[in-house]
Amino acid sequence: MKEYRYRGKRILDDKWIYGTYMKQGNNHFIIPKVNKNGYAKCIAVSKDTVSKFVISMNNEAWFEGDILEQKYEKWLGIIRDFVDEYVITRIEKGNLINFDIDSAGAFRRIGNRWDNPELVEELEKGE
Repeated sequence: MKEYRYRGKRILDDKWIYGTYMKQGNNHFIIPKVNKNGYAKCIAVSKDTVSKFVISMNNEAWFEGDILEQKYEKWLGIIRDFVDEYVITRIEKGNLINFDIDSAGAFRRIGNRWDNPELVEELEKGE
């Protein structure tokens, strides 16, 4: 499985693109690959969707903003950067509870905060 460092949604058609992230002025780009001559195609992405690769788990790449389901207890969490250390955050009765990303094996990825707002709503209920 090829691992990319970043992802973002293309401005043109709202589809995910994976690669290297670059910012120029107020514009944000993902560069999917560089050809053998050193040239790269920069694809404009929405700033709010740019997310960094965190971990490879269950044969897939997980990024910031991915929503995870705890396999055994069935509660939801979201991957976020917490002071330069990635954590899985759960909301319980209005409180944030952080889990070390090293426990990611107990989770499965079920979506992300951009494509699955209904999961974010469920996560924020914190029941």
